[in-house]
This record gives sequence, structure tokens and C-alpha cells, in this order.
Amino acid sequence: MSLVCRGALFVSLLALSGCRDYDSLTPLAPASAGTIDEGLLGTWDCRENEEAQDPAGLLTFLQFDESQYYVAVDEDVLRAWATVVGEATFLNVQDLRKDVSAAERGYVFLRYSFPAGDSLRLEAVRSDVLDGIEASGNTPLEAIVDALGDPEAFEPLVDCVRHAEGS
Repeated sequence: MSLVCRGALFVSLLALSGCRDYDSLTPLAPASAGTIDEGLLGTWDCRENEEAQDPAGLLTFLQFDESQYYVAVDEDVLRAWATVVGEATFLNVQDLRKDVSAAERGYVFLRYSFPAGDSLRLEAVRSDVLDGIEASGNTPLEAIVDALGDPEAFEPLVDCVRHAEGS
């Protein structure tokens, strides 16, 4: 998936914009194995990169249960859970819009980190890392494990800072 598609993808994080709206029909791990990172909880002001002047949107993480987040991206509703892969943590993100059938609700995988202070960075797994994995019999987890050492395997999606109440 191109960076242009990924940028458009963030505006609603899974909106139909001519881009493939999921990376895989299989998550990295089951939701029941997810972990909650309290650092993600709350609302974030996001931009397409640190230097961008225009906001990409608001991103809100709420804890849904012991292993999953309810995620609001502007007006879209998503669910997510974290999966630790090596020393990185990835979000398995799934669209919850009613106009998307359960069979078409694939997953987008986003690596996240807190690079400085109260900031959040989301990086997308490049499409070439995941292209053809399901046909090959490999899993998305295997593909991502193989790509962890390759800095080119991930592309910046957004950089975020905590949303200031009242703004």
C-alpha cells in the first residue's frame, strides 16, 4: 500500500478510498492474548509527520476489556489490541463499521512507539511485507518477524501528541 493510500487510510483509518482497506484477514495473535498499554489510553492530536502543519485528525483509545481497545478516529469506530513482536509492539486494528461484513473485516497492523515524552508514533507495515502471505501459507506474524530488522519494512503513518482538553 502506498504512503498516499496510508495517509488517506488514516483520515478514517480504514475508509474506502481506493486503497486496500486491510493487510490481512488473520490477526497477528488472538484478541484474548492482547495487552493493554495504559500509555495509549486517551485522545491524541495526530499529524502525518512531525513537521506537518495540518492535523490528520483525533485518535482516541479507550479500554474495552482486559485485552482490547475501542478506538475512535474522527467518526469511525475501530477495535484494536496490542501484540508484542520481538522488542516492538503492534496494534491489530479492525474496522467495526456496520456497512462492512464480518468476513471482510480484515486487520491493519500498526507498529507504535513513544519516541519522546508524551508523543505517539504509528508506523504502517509496508504492503510488500505482507503481499501474498495468505496464498503462500505464511502468517502475518511470520512475515513481520522476518521484517523486523529491515527499517524499510515500515513507513511512518502519523505522529501524535496528547490532546489538550478544551482545544
